[in-house]
Amino acid sequence: MSTASAEVAARVQWAGVGLDLRTGRPAPEAVGRAVEQVLAEGRFRERARALGAEFAEFRPFDTIAELAETPGRSDG
Repeated sequence: MSTASAEVAARVQWAGVGLDLRTGRPAPEAVGRAVEQVLAEGRFRERARALGAEFAEFRPFDTIAELAETPGRSDG
């Protein structure tokens, strides 16, 4: 598993929206068990909904426009 893939899997588990199978090549049975667990346990669905609601509040383009229009703003 690449470092990037391992980091994504760890973040998914940390966020509570899925499981980290800790391998780049999980056995089909392990994937099946993980899918069943995620679908069966409401905590994953609840966290996914909560994150979705949080993401919906972000307005990245509005933020960029506000920053670009701020007079005298300097990054240095």
